[in-house]
Amino acid sequence: METVVGIVCEYNPFHNGHLYHINETRRRTAADAVVCAMSGDFVQRGAPAVMDKWDRAGIALRHGADVVFEIPVRYALGTASVYAAAGVRMLESLGAVTHLSFGSECGNVGTLQRVAQRLADGGAPLEERIRDLGRTGLSYPAAREAAYFERYSNAPSVREDLAVLRSPNDLLAVSYLSACRSLQPIAIPRMGAGHDEITSTEEPYLSASQLRQELQGGKDISASVPYDPSGVPFYNAEDKLFDIVRYRLLTIDPDTISFAPSGGEGLGNRLVEAARYASDLDDLILRTKSKRYTYTHVSRLIMELLLDIRNDEPSATEPGYLRVLGATAKGRKLLGAVRRKGENQLPIITNINKERGAFTGNALADLDLDIRAADLYHLLCGQEIAQKSDYKITPIMVDKS
Repeated sequence: METVVGIVCEYNPFHNGHLYHINETRRRTAADAVVCAMSGDFVQRGAPAVMDKWDRAGIALRHGADVVFEIPVRYALGTASVYAAAGVRMLESLGAVTHLSFGSECGNVGTLQRVAQRLADGGAPLEERIRDLGRTGLSYPAAREAAYFERYSNAPSVREDLAVLRSPNDLLAVSYLSACRSLQPIAIPRMGAGHDEITSTEEPYLSASQLRQELQGGKDISASVPYDPSGVPFYNAEDKLFDIVRYRLLTIDPDTISFAPSGGEGLGNRLVEAARYASDLDDLILRTKSKRYTYTHVSRLIMELLLDIRNDEPSATEPGYLRVLGATAKGRKLLGAVRRKGENQLPIITNINKERGAFTGNALADLDLDIRAADLYHLLCGQEIAQKSDYKITPIMVDKS
């Protein structure tokens, strides 16, 4: 039986740490192939990616991945648990994936699984306690940590568990494990800077957050990425985003904002009021955020409003297809074998012009949303929408065995 490792990722942008993760995963598992479920043009923090999904897929394929699927934007813009669950479900549904690899600060699968299990065991009472603490003004992460400590304070490992809850990378790993049904998990210790950490630019492993800052400042990031960045089109789509967002907020009924997955409880009024005075997108989000609603929560809400993602419409709880962004020769062979054997639990899409008509209901709605999201992304980047349309671009094929 072949060893096929799955990775849920954003690669925004792909950097030396990502290359290390893929290489170390291959070394530990002797993987025959690596399959990635990757966010498209918009990422989980509620922002446009710094490169479009096709360029990011191509870079991943040239640096160790064999197949890259697009996580539908509805889930890519969800909470960390929604995003993680969607990616894991896609990998499991391919049928050929045997392992799930992820980066982690603690690097201990047993510790991460314990936290995932205790969160699950807490069930509805734990979630209700988190909501109660949130009503006191605590952010969701702070409320979750407090509720967890209340419930498991007598456990000898609780301090170790709290360290996991405070680490964004470990929390994401916990979300992967909570969603994982059949894959063997592998935790690869993260190299260099942590999530959102800013460190010396002389370090070989900078965080994606710091690299985005470097790019925005016009700095050279070549020492931190395994490719020539001068040959890659990076975009600062957020410059044009503010004007579009502001128009949307000044013409919307604040009450309708509650229908967005991240809306509700007066957040719409707060956001619309902030739009009248904000000087840029960052200022808009800072004026809206609170102890309870984080910067990322507001960012996701804004993107949901622009893409008209609503929670009052029937919607699937997980992706309904596997859309291929690109593959190597080995990856194409893998996909062909999966299709011949009928192992895939979800349909594999390689040509939306031919295959879109086979979809109905939630899957069709999600696919059309992906296409609209790509159009919006290229509008924000100042690109020709017709030429960059998902109806025009075909999956990236990288010719390596």
